[in-house]
Amino acid sequence: MYIPCNQNQPIQLISPKQAASMLGIEVTTLSNWRVSKRYPLSYVRIGRKIMYRLQDVEQFIQSRAVNVQGHSSAFGASA
Repeated sequence: MYIPCNQNQPIQLISPKQAASMLGIEVTTLSNWRVSKRYPLSYVRIGRKIMYRLQDVEQFIQSRAVNVQGHSSAFGASA
């Protein structure tokens, strides 16, 4: 699903199933995180439907990268 954005770039929305798959967790775990606000992962509510912005999920994954001293992370950041 695409939603137009002010910057002439579409926002790609993904389902909770797709977001959970990207994160390597179960959909129920993702739901628990959302309800408990355990992690700062933004979501979009459209009526009763929950969607995630692909960019938010990617940023969440990147923010969780652990950098081992003396090595660069998988995302290209250095120590």
